[in-house]
Amino acid sequence: MKIQATKAENIRVLFVAGAGRSGSTVLDTVLGAHPDAVSCGELAGVPEHGWKENAFCSCGEAASDCPFWSSVRASAEAAGFELQTYMQDQAYFEAHRIKGWRRVREDTARFARYAEGTLALLKAIGEQSGASILVDSSKNPLRAYALSRVPGVDVSLLHLVRDGRGVVWSLRKSFLKDSAAGLERSLKVRPVWRTAAFWALTNLQVERVLRSLPEDRAIRLRYEDFLNAPREALERVTRLTGLDYSNVSSDLETGKEIPVSCTIAGNRLRMSGAIRLRLDEEWKEKLSRKDLALFWPIAGTLMKRYEYPRS
Repeated sequence: MKIQATKAENIRVLFVAGAGRSGSTVLDTVLGAHPDAVSCGELAGVPEHGWKENAFCSCGEAASDCPFWSSVRASAEAAGFELQTYMQDQAYFEAHRIKGWRRVREDTARFARYAEGTLALLKAIGEQSGASILVDSSKNPLRAYALSRVPGVDVSLLHLVRDGRGVVWSLRKSFLKDSAAGLERSLKVRPVWRTAAFWALTNLQVERVLRSLPEDRAIRLRYEDFLNAPREALERVTRLTGLDYSNVSSDLETGKEIPVSCTIAGNRLRMSGAIRLRLDEEWKEKLSRKDLALFWPIAGTLMKRYEYPRS
């Protein structure tokens, strides 16, 4: 498979990176509401969950029956995309958080194959959607780094940060597998210490990617600021992408629901059909003093950097 692109033909990707349960599904939906952008959800999961496991799309159809993702797959495969090979390359370059950084930098023949598969997939999405910018909220910082090194792909990075205590509370809940509701696996309660370490480590890794990009190609956005002042937040996205989000901002300010487009992987919220901004700070009442006391020594330094108060 040989796929090349000139600078003028580069695929533009707006990558939302950060810890899980940070509101990326909501933000992805909003960013995809612009007519020149397409919401892809957690695009990293489409090959496995969508095309291998035939998971449900947010449109209510299985991936194999979803007109959009079926067309994307056909177009990508016509360009030489091979599902099994690509999934293996993803596991090699995206899934190993420690070794992956070195593997991506080595610029081996295997990475060239991964890059070609990635470009074929992204081009297919662009062709089928007609969008000029693809929004990928896979969150994985290593994937963001890998995409930034794929020839023919222009990556802008949005580092999404949510108060880590909100993430802790979200992961203190358990859910049983329900594919039709967007839950591809059962979710067990995660210990506070583990979530705190996960939140801190992931955000530190995103900062590493931020430092590798030009200053005008990346921003950091706190989820709470986005919910409290969506117009100001989207003005920053406009400066990052060149897309005018003023109409989307007006819809949000009037309480209008934003429809969820066809997304296969991501938070179960994507199956709701539409989203409306709502600040959820349930953790302030539900997290115990013991949980809070355990969280801060692990993640407190980074919380201060992102200007979250301890109390």
